[in-house]
Amino acid sequence: MPRQTSITKDMIQKGSLDYVREYGIGNLSARKLSTYIKCSTQPIYSYYENITALKDDIYTNIYDLLKVYMTKKTDVNAFFQMGYGYQKFAKKEPELFRCLYFSNNPKKL
Repeated sequence: MPRQTSITKDMIQKGSLDYVREYGIGNLSARKLSTYIKCSTQPIYSYYENITALKDDIYTNIYDLLKVYMTKKTDVNAFFQMGYGYQKFAKKEPELFRCLYFSNNPKKL
């Protein structure tokens, strides 16, 4: 009977997003991420074929977070809120903002 995994894909995604927040996407590797989330590289490669697939997932998660900032319901004009949310995201999440717009992101908006 195979051993039950204690590291889930959600844990890897959350850990990778936290890692990118702290160190940037340019420094991301499976070995560094595994050290950061305190596991071996095996769980990472069991969920992702390669590091590029993991980065694609990270970019998707960052875009989803940006959408939350930009679509938060307020009493102000929707267009104003989108711009304000974009600016707030850039200020509160500078490394994630850099990751989206100043890295080799293949999914640029």
